[in-house]
Amino acid sequence: MSGRGPSAPAWRVELSREATREVRTAPPVVRRALADLLDRLASSGLPSGSRSLGDRTFEIRSGQVRATVLVDPDERWILVAGISPAPRSVAQDALRAAHVSAGWSHRLGRLIDELWSDVRTSSRAIRRSPGFVLSVVATLAVAIGGATALFGLADTVFHAALPFEDGSELLRLRDRRVTASGEPRIFNMSPLDFTTIRAQATTLDGVAAATGSNHVLTGGEAAQRVNVLRVSEGWASVLGIRPVLGRLFSEEEERLGRDAQVALLSHTVWETRFGADPGVIGRAVEYDGGTLTVVGVLRPRFRYPYDADLWVPWRWDPTDGTSHDLNVVARMAGGATLESVRRDLDRVVVGLQETRPDTNADLFLNAELLRRDFIREDDRVLVALMAAVGFLLLLACVNVANLFVARFISRRREVGIRVALGAGRVREVRGFVVETVLLFLLGGAVGVVLAAWLGDAVDVLVPDVMRDELAMGGVSFSPSLIAFAVVLSVVAGSAVGVLAALRGTGGRVLRVLRDGGRGSSPGSSRVQRWLVVTQLALSFALLAGAGVLSSHFRQLAADDLGMELDGLYTMRVSLEQERFAPPEARAGVVDELTRALGAVPGVEAVGYSTVNPLCCGDWGAPLAVEGVEHPEGSTHLIHHRMVGSGYFAAAGIPLLRGRDFDDRERPGSAPTVIVDEALADRFWPGEDPLGKRVRIDRPGAVWMTVVGVVGDVDEEGDYSETWYLPYTRDPIARSSENLHFMLRGTDVAVLQAAREAVRSVDPDLAVYEQAEMTSLRAGNISQDRLGAVLGTGFAAFGLLLAALGVFGTLSYSVGTRSREIGTRIALGARPGEVTQLILRGALKLTLLGVLVGLTLALALTRVLGGLIEGVGSPSPPLLGGLGLVLLGTSLTAAAIPAIRASRIDPAVAFRD
Repeated sequence: MSGRGPSAPAWRVELSREATREVRTAPPVVRRALADLLDRLASSGLPSGSRSLGDRTFEIRSGQVRATVLVDPDERWILVAGISPAPRSVAQDALRAAHVSAGWSHRLGRLIDELWSDVRTSSRAIRRSPGFVLSVVATLAVAIGGATALFGLADTVFHAALPFEDGSELLRLRDRRVTASGEPRIFNMSPLDFTTIRAQATTLDGVAAATGSNHVLTGGEAAQRVNVLRVSEGWASVLGIRPVLGRLFSEEEERLGRDAQVALLSHTVWETRFGADPGVIGRAVEYDGGTLTVVGVLRPRFRYPYDADLWVPWRWDPTDGTSHDLNVVARMAGGATLESVRRDLDRVVVGLQETRPDTNADLFLNAELLRRDFIREDDRVLVALMAAVGFLLLLACVNVANLFVARFISRRREVGIRVALGAGRVREVRGFVVETVLLFLLGGAVGVVLAAWLGDAVDVLVPDVMRDELAMGGVSFSPSLIAFAVVLSVVAGSAVGVLAALRGTGGRVLRVLRDGGRGSSPGSSRVQRWLVVTQLALSFALLAGAGVLSSHFRQLAADDLGMELDGLYTMRVSLEQERFAPPEARAGVVDELTRALGAVPGVEAVGYSTVNPLCCGDWGAPLAVEGVEHPEGSTHLIHHRMVGSGYFAAAGIPLLRGRDFDDRERPGSAPTVIVDEALADRFWPGEDPLGKRVRIDRPGAVWMTVVGVVGDVDEEGDYSETWYLPYTRDPIARSSENLHFMLRGTDVAVLQAAREAVRSVDPDLAVYEQAEMTSLRAGNISQDRLGAVLGTGFAAFGLLLAALGVFGTLSYSVGTRSREIGTRIALGARPGEVTQLILRGALKLTLLGVLVGLTLALALTRVLGGLIEGVGSPSPPLLGGLGLVLLGTSLTAAAIPAIRASRIDPAVAFRD
């Protein structure tokens, strides 16, 4: 039979006898497809995309027919040697339905069909090796799970949408000054600067300010302290806030400010104080400053900024350039960039400096993306752990690659037979890669579940503002998280699969068939040894990273903070400006509280301060020292504390020189101050600081005489030195509203008794933030603790992988060298000598791994040191100890293969 057409055929096409018989018995649909195929062959010859089966032999698929043809291009002759019905290709049908060209639908469909065939074959191979699958999936689940969990957190911290409308356009604006040491310090903005920016900045589409205060809700069963946020006009519109109940402030209410007497509630206060009553809108709420009318409720867990419970409209004195209390947020105008905004603010600040040189001569304005302001330095441990997880993931991939190399090498005879029967090496490599990727995807799926389970555990790595005030954090099954795990699994699996498959399918066919499973090629053994060396090196680097993180955490936990935390308890009480405006009233109630708390059973000492060194914010002040001139345009900032007599004794801060505050510090008395040792050493080295004079570096501030020197306290905040002012001398200063009482007592039960003591003095005073100081300290270093724990866990897992790598490689080596070892034993080698031979191999691998790992360890710890302040390079004793740990682990893993080698029977080895 030959193809026919309107003109003479370009090719001569014939059917073999076998093909002719198959056509006679084929169904009509196959005969019609064959007729079409013969016509195309006669007119165009062999179609592109035909599969080569050997010399001049091809397989063609067309519709419902599959034909095997022999081609003689010189004679332009095609012989159809055999035909059969082609299995229906769903992929080709789908591609044709999508109007893909016939050639491409045929090629792509065939590739998809072959890949699906590889998937089915690989699935069967995987099911036959449950132990191998379990070890691979467990290894990958930990590595991919850890990487995915940290990716999820990083995605939240660095990329997740902020809970504001177009949050990427929001900026945080601050004032900035340069200290006497040349270090820039940023702090909240003054009302003057805020008002000027709102009026003059051209690159901003809205500027809003807020400041916090504390009040007590009254009129209920118990007084409840709340954080009240005073907000400027346009605050909600700048941020893009929407209420879940009620409405926002009207323009008239924003214009009136505090006189409007209206409030927005947080969802938490609405639920806890008002039982989630939807009728709360319009209700009058009593507080210690008067009455507020509720107009709206904001969304759940939104408490930005300052853990706010209520929001009220407010207006500030626009000429005030000295108080820096305003949290200012701005929205960039259309087309503006961060750099253009900064240039615009530089222009504005020139006018501020010229208008108010007394307060703004050294002023600059700082603009930062709101997300970056949230993060600041809180991402340090997260980024450090991401570097460590990268090492762990690489180590896991190397371990799995070693397992797959051994697995594929053991199947070389099977591969050799298929290659001898005509299968191409590319096809075999592809099949092995598919098998590897399937296992990586399975490990990745388990890893995603593990990542979601780990989400709450590592949530502490999310910056506090994002977690506590914006309800952001955790790890969830988001599309980006799933996509990351899938891409990571496919890319890593493909890389490992190609490496392992190239080694597993290597070698000449005849040699493979002749040697069978009795041994491996020298090249394969070298690959496995180098993979083990890589595992050992990566494991050593992980151990070093975990070592420096653990050392850093232990140092933080053991650091002397300058206070005696054991037996020290804290509680907070707010004395609102409205109720305690006269100095005598505030001083009187503080004296009553101190006496009542001192009478509580179990309380040994009582003191109070406007700042707790371990939590809850900070106050700073610019320092001026009599007789000392700061460089022009710079300010020396210090911690500003107001304390009562007895504070140092209660807190366990040693008084080094001079005296404590006492009854001499009263309104109208001579101004006095106590400084810490760091401040005294900086400005009066080798001199007696008592009698020296200091003041706030502002016009009109009074000079204060130093009457005492106390020990340094390692506090939160950006400053290095501290002064302490007597609270009783100026009890209505701006920083005096919130008091942290320090109670030195016998046990934590004193806190409950202290709460009752406060209620006995004034039932409308709210007590909050009661805690043990040791617990606050633990919370401050929780990120570092978690970093040390996770780092140690990663390192332990890496050490286990390295041990398994040594064990697996030596076990495989003993199996492939059984004839050689049997010969040694037959020639008189003693079992101990054979054991030493195997252990010497393990020793060489370990020493080489330690040498390579030393370089990696120094690189990793340098990265960690750049991310986390206080993390240094690993010490020689640490590196030496880790080397011994790795060596001991490696030799222990090698012991079983070594003992097994010493027991090889020469007769059995030769027979096998």
